[in-house]
Amino acid sequence: MLLFAHLIVGAVLGLKIQSIWLIILLSIFLHFAMDVIPHSHYTVENLQKKVNNKSGGDFAKVLADMFLGLVVCFFLIWHSANLWQALLGMLFSILPDSLTFIYWQTKTPLLEWLYNFHVAIHRKKEPPFLKGLTGQILTVIIAIIIFF
Repeated sequence: MLLFAHLIVGAVLGLKIQSIWLIILLSIFLHFAMDVIPHSHYTVENLQKKVNNKSGGDFAKVLADMFLGLVVCFFLIWHSANLWQALLGMLFSILPDSLTFIYWQTKTPLLEWLYNFHVAIHRKKEPPFLKGLTGQILTVIIAIIIFF
């Protein structure tokens, strides 16, 4: 899933739930649940393989994805009484992908089990880009409907 979709679902979760611990647990759980849904995403092969002289484009894709998600989320949550809970939901909703990136860069054994689990829940074959993007758009729309 795109970071955009994870961020929005995490924000909505934080807006709807008061318990900080429940927000943290559900944000992480929903990250993996969303990754099970057939989806497409942009490639970040150069970041994964640590091809530093070619990773700028991949890094730009990730930053653009995150920036777009943050802009939409802040638009949704800015005047909410649950602003901090929404931010917490956003943070923990992208934590598994952040830890995957750290694993790619460090190959630390502490994160290998998480990386292997994360890879295992993704489909081996991605659907065509537009079809895979549709599932993510529907996920975001459902999350926004829940908010309103």
